[in-house]
Amino acid sequence: MRKTLLLACLAVLSLSASAQTLPKRQVVRIANAEKLSQNMKAFSPSQLVKSSSKAMAKVASSNDVNGIYITTAYDETDDFYETYNDTIADATITQNGQTYKVKKATLCGDFYVYGDYDATSNTLTVPSYQYASDEKQVYLTNSENKTDTTKVIFVAFKPDEREGYVKFATDLVLKYDENTKNFALADSLSGFGYVIESGEYQGQLYVGAFNAKGLYRANGKQAGARTVNGSWTRFEAPVYIDNSQFEDGLMDIYGGVPGTRIEVNVNEGDSTGYVDAGSKMYPMSWLDTNEKATYGSYMGMYAIKAAEQEGYITTDYTKTQIPVKISSNRVVTFSDDNDATYGRYYIICSKADSEGQRYAYGYFNGVTFTPESTTTGINGIKTTAEKKADGRIYNLAGQQVDKNYKGIVIENGIKRIQK
Repeated sequence: MRKTLLLACLAVLSLSASAQTLPKRQVVRIANAEKLSQNMKAFSPSQLVKSSSKAMAKVASSNDVNGIYITTAYDETDDFYETYNDTIADATITQNGQTYKVKKATLCGDFYVYGDYDATSNTLTVPSYQYASDEKQVYLTNSENKTDTTKVIFVAFKPDEREGYVKFATDLVLKYDENTKNFALADSLSGFGYVIESGEYQGQLYVGAFNAKGLYRANGKQAGARTVNGSWTRFEAPVYIDNSQFEDGLMDIYGGVPGTRIEVNVNEGDSTGYVDAGSKMYPMSWLDTNEKATYGSYMGMYAIKAAEQEGYITTDYTKTQIPVKISSNRVVTFSDDNDATYGRYYIICSKADSEGQRYAYGYFNGVTFTPESTTTGINGIKTTAEKKADGRIYNLAGQQVDKNYKGIVIENGIKRIQK
């Protein structure tokens, strides 16, 4: 059976009640982590309000900046963009009988924190060292296969003097551009994220956006069908479509599923284009050096062909391009006039080994990217035809197992340890 990693396996940063294993790629070098870990418990959102209540009390709420954003973080070494679906919204906090208007910012997809938006300077300031999501608990599996319960702390990053290190900044400062509707990080900053408060991983990063390029206002949506736990499911997801280089033959689409950049090459005539096969889609950080030599460090996007078994499809590694059609209003649709049967499909997977086995994120069918001007609204990621929970249990290879299986399993989309 081919090696298949389901999406539920990959979404290790979700705030579910089940224990999660800290991904290796999230453990980074932080210059002053030890110092911070000794003081984390002193900070909370209520103290944030107390320390800056005067500024917050006089700031009027501006709905212009509220909305869904695509945060992009760039790995210069691997030339890879990782993205998060984030939101900015109005919120109120009550402290000592007084109510303050603030901004609630969901950053890095899972956690929210509070900040102060100054409409005069168009600046959103989110102080570091506040507990994320109102002190919500996170569950982590430690090296002894036991569960650590911890909170996470929001921090902004700035470059350290040593290459490859970052250090903490007092605030995350985001400048809003009224023309582009995007947020840019202050020049002195390099990103933001959440640090683990206690337990075996104390002081390490839980999730973060490094070399962040900014928060881009979602201006389109991705829609189509994909496989989840072996079943086809329709989905929609917000994206940021950059058409600034369209006349030069390039469209960049950020966000969506699985959350990266898709580079669309536009052919002459502007009605067709393609995505290069093998384009990096998802990092496989759980593989060791030998496995990466076989499967690669990233899953890529590949075309589809008929499998030997009738009625099934499989990866076509021979095609170097995945065709798309581009409408007059720049809706991008995966479609191939030369292959009506399989031209609407693609797969996100790794390279294959000598036996044809590979890791797979999933198959996709009939995917479109539609600009905001032609949509009826942009919402967060949602599915519309997912099968109801059926109680089936799978291991990390995607194989169905029973309740006697011991180890990490996925049941109804939730990753847990079965003993």
